[in-house]
Amino acid sequence: MTRKNIIFWIICLVIADQVIKLIIVNLFIDTKFDIIYSIIGFRPVFNKQYTYFNALLKLNIGLLPHAILLILIQFVILLLYRYLRTAQPSTKLLDISFIFGQSALICVFCGFFFWKSGVLDFIYVHFWIVDFKDVYLNCFAILFLVNYHKNKAELKSSKVKMRDCLMNSWVEFKQLFRRHKLKNN
Repeated sequence: MTRKNIIFWIICLVIADQVIKLIIVNLFIDTKFDIIYSIIGFRPVFNKQYTYFNALLKLNIGLLPHAILLILIQFVILLLYRYLRTAQPSTKLLDISFIFGQSALICVFCGFFFWKSGVLDFIYVHFWIVDFKDVYLNCFAILFLVNYHKNKAELKSSKVKMRDCLMNSWVEFKQLFRRHKLKNN
């Protein structure tokens, strides 16, 4: 996929998530119903715990540690994506996985900073309440693992090494920083 296509699909998924949340907040925030009795339903709630693991484990981690952790995760995903994109022959499944992952991360930040009452979750699944961001994250994880399994042999025999890719990324980052610094002086 081209960079423009990837960006287009990321924007579409983020907009879909946010528009649906706006509609729910304005029209359906007090509506609750089951689609499949006690298994799948619609139950909008604001989650002030920010993440699934924070709520599940009752860690009470605040917004700032979440934001820092997500920035670090974003950095690792970008580096890994860049490496895999150069090391494997077919990238379509990887690109789709990346689209879901980036959409989810952007939706997380939208939830942190746009929704004052917490993250709006609305899809009831058995005993969890999730949103599209959580669906995107699961799609990312599944497609990423399928892609890895599918291309495992090519990745092991690839001439492109992770270390070299990381070094190239570091050099490009330093050059970008220098250009930005020179432009501002």
